[in-house]
Amino acid sequence: MEKNALHIWPRKSFMMIALPNPDGSFTCTLFWEFEGARSFATTKTNDDVRRFFGEEFPDAVPLMPTLLEDFRQNPTGSLVTIRCAPWYYRNKV
Repeated sequence: MEKNALHIWPRKSFMMIALPNPDGSFTCTLFWEFEGARSFATTKTNDDVRRFFGEEFPDAVPLMPTLLEDFRQNPTGSLVTIRCAPWYYRNKV
């Protein structure tokens, strides 16, 4: 993979991105549903994790030697949208 580029694996209702780090490694983020038939909530075992990534991101799996540890040890957070109007104050953004 290009070491100085953002990589994106878009899917229908979710995506994974890989952001480059100065040392040439990448930080991956999975944007995925918390709950549902296929979600963080239903991906419980190591086999579930391997199966999901193997089916959805087969080209990325060989590049993630610590996939299982990373999936288990990193927190699951929420992505939020904040809407406000006006989005400026005294003619300044």
